[in-house]
This record gives sequence, C-alpha cells and structure tokens, in this order.
Amino acid sequence: MAALLSPGLPALQQEFSGESEIQLLSKLVLMTPALAIAASAGMIGFLVDRWGRFPILIVSLLLFGLFGVQGYWAVDIYALITTRFFFGLGVAGIMTTTSTSLADHFDGLPLRRMLGLQAGLMGLWGIGFQVGGGYLAETSWRSPFLLYAIAFPLVIAVILERSMHNEKAEAEQHIGDARKINHAGLVLILVLLSACVMSLYALLPVQGPL
Repeated sequence: MAALLSPGLPALQQEFSGESEIQLLSKLVLMTPALAIAASAGMIGFLVDRWGRFPILIVSLLLFGLFGVQGYWAVDIYALITTRFFFGLGVAGIMTTTSTSLADHFDGLPLRRMLGLQAGLMGLWGIGFQVGGGYLAETSWRSPFLLYAIAFPLVIAVILERSMHNEKAEAEQHIGDARKINHAGLVLILVLLSACVMSLYALLPVQGPL
C-alpha cells in the first residue's frame, strides 16, 4: 500500500503545498489504510465467519479498486485521506478472507507452507508495486493510483472461479473444545512481533522519500 505511493510523496506534498499541515497530511495519505486495517480487521473476521468468505471478498475487492483509484482524480487532500480509509477496509477484508480460506482448505504442515508462500508472494508483490509506482511517479504522483484497478479483473476471476466449482454453502467454522489450548502468552508475543514488523513496513516507505 504505502510502497506503491511513497515514490510520489514529494510530488504530492508539492501539489497540496497550500495546506498548512501538508507534511502530516501527506503521511496520513500513506498511513490511513494501515489505521483502517487495525481498526476493522477484528470485525471483518467476525463477519467472514458469519456471512462467508465469498461475499466479503467480493465487497473488499470492490472497495480496494473503487477507492484505490480515486487518488488519480483527487483535488482535495482531506477527501483523498477519506478514500484511503475505505481503501484500507478493502485491504483488511482481502487479507482476512484469503487467510481464512487457506485455513479452510489446508491443515498442519501444508497450511504452514501455504501461509509462508502467501507471505513471500506479498513481499514480492510489494517490491514490484514499489518499482512500478516509482516508474509511474516519474510522470505524475497520481499515476500509481491507477494500479489499484487490478482489483476489477480479480472480481471477475473470483466470481468465475466460484461458479465453476459450484461450491456448497460454507459451513461455519467451529473450533472444538478439545482443541482449545490456552496459548495466551505465545499469542501475545506473536501479536507484538507482528505489530513491530508491520509498523516498520509501513513507516519506512513514508519516511524514506522525505
């Protein structure tokens, strides 16, 4: 998210230089999606279990695409920040539905392998987007926003995949009481480590171009 737009951050600041707090506001353009993810991921996880993976994924992809490309036409930085929040909701939905879908189809070692593959592809995707964003930012800071339109063909692909397999209605995922083990301490450590890693991942692209 931030990696795609960070190369154009100086140009964005120049575009809206009339704003008194442009330094802060420009950083919010990059950071607001992360804030939206942190605020909504828990609720989206609840909705995914209640309504199913497919509808949440479709809505999330539409939010990702519709609000992602809005930056190309933005004339007000406050409106841009608002669209970035709804874009972040889409990202949170995509992340949650894809991870839970993997857990539906894999278990044990295969699941760990798939999650590792997912994390690796996310990293490569981020590098590719940053390179592409830097190239497009040479012409205009607005151009990288158009890359978010990739969500629209993905919506079609997801719908086609769904119809081709004629999947049965998804059963609610319940964890048996026998498998419930108290790992609160380990979970807390993992959450803190993940928060540190994601904070660095979000902050470096924001501070780097300045």
